[in-house]
Amino acid sequence: MDTTRRRIVRAEAGELGYRRLAEAPGEPHAVREDLAPASASRAGTPLARFAHLSDLHVMDAQSPSRVEYLERHADPDSPLRAYLPLIGTYRPQDVFTTHVVEAMVRAVNEFDVDFAVSTGDATDACQANELRAYLGTLDGGPVDPDSGERGHWEGVHASDPATYDVRYWHPGGTPEGCEDDHARARYGFPEAPGVLDAAARPFEATGLHVPWYAVYGNHDNMLQGVVPPWPELGEITVGGAKLTALPEGDVVELLHGFDQAERDVVARLLDGATVPVTPDPERRHVSRAEWIGAHVDCHGHGYVRANAESDTAYYAFDHGVLRCLVLDTVNPHGFWQGSLDVPQFEWLRAELAASADRLVVLFSHHPLDTLVNDHGPDRRVLADELAALLHASPNVVLWVNGHTHENKVTPQATFWEVTTASHIDWPQQARLVEVRDNADGTLSIVVTIVDHSGPVTGGGEDPIGLAGLSRELSANYWQHRDGPERGAGTAADRNVELLLRDPRPNGW
Repeated sequence: MDTTRRRIVRAEAGELGYRRLAEAPGEPHAVREDLAPASASRAGTPLARFAHLSDLHVMDAQSPSRVEYLERHADPDSPLRAYLPLIGTYRPQDVFTTHVVEAMVRAVNEFDVDFAVSTGDATDACQANELRAYLGTLDGGPVDPDSGERGHWEGVHASDPATYDVRYWHPGGTPEGCEDDHARARYGFPEAPGVLDAAARPFEATGLHVPWYAVYGNHDNMLQGVVPPWPELGEITVGGAKLTALPEGDVVELLHGFDQAERDVVARLLDGATVPVTPDPERRHVSRAEWIGAHVDCHGHGYVRANAESDTAYYAFDHGVLRCLVLDTVNPHGFWQGSLDVPQFEWLRAELAASADRLVVLFSHHPLDTLVNDHGPDRRVLADELAALLHASPNVVLWVNGHTHENKVTPQATFWEVTTASHIDWPQQARLVEVRDNADGTLSIVVTIVDHSGPVTGGGEDPIGLAGLSRELSANYWQHRDGPERGAGTAADRNVELLLRDPRPNGW
């Protein structure tokens, strides 16, 4: 739903601090004049209107190479929390990712938009079954979220006495002889018997009703968005042993080495404890070229066969007066922040020079200030160099991205940068973006937050009911719920009208 009409907020804390969700009055558009003044007589003729989705994180939550056990070192009672405030390898709502995307698709389909863009991290760990589920959910058709042994949940959420761990939320309850998990005993999380079976159940996805374009993200390229899919990790992912604990050693050193994609440290992690699971070849890792090729095979979504053949994930498309440039900001050598390779940077320079008669909109996964990743043997283009090029290109009016899982709007001297929250973390939102010609020498970019169609309260075992439960769980994740609200941003980052000078000399 359009949040100018109604917002979904966290209600008062109940038992053990758990908060249900509630409806609140809508939030009107605030006018931001950081880059140009707003005249009362501006006409506001629409030039384009599109939907922005980001960080879907369609996930195989039962994958053997998931490293959920790292997450506990950022829990409130962890002695390492001051050093490791954010890890991101586990969430209570991990099992409902396809359902949230389905609920967002249904919400977006209620609006009159020209197209949609998904700005990366569409999948979570570059697995073939995740790629198939993401494409199926956005395109429409059968979606199967299950993996491994069908009908038997083997992920960390299961209430199996052999693998039960109090650090994870277990919706099915506590096995006999075990203590209640921390989520329910300390933080007030509910029991929800049957939801794991429901989460694994195949469903028929609605599909977006408009053309949509894809952007490549670090999670589409790497395990946990950090580590390249080296062959030794591929063997674990399709195999029959799931990692459950760190090996002996300095925890901070091991976690830092994982975060920095240090191959020798990652190899040590493979010596940690494991439990047996059902192997599944459909979990195999996919390369960038295969990821692109899968899009080409189902409507393209911006990519063409030449992208797959050249292993390039950047491209351009036109919509009316807009020239849309899609960047690949993923560094394939590892680490979760972004950068550009030199050939792409030169392509971008040429595209900007050739687009002097268009309004240029950029799409990428990473925001400008996260382009700091110089891993690898070749030179990478980082934030300052890219910003200099863009600021010398007056027709760039907007840069749309994700990655940080928060709503944020930033004036960048000559253009606006719009970052949108994720589908996996609170508040699980998307945006509508409209570019308007004010016929007074200015443009307006009107951005509006959209909530997915999951129920605000209650639930159910259909995909939309599970999406509502996922949003509630995301609002209560114990690592973040007691501090400043993460993800939603401020009012100045949500429903806003962004003014800037029209770079077209005569408005063409």
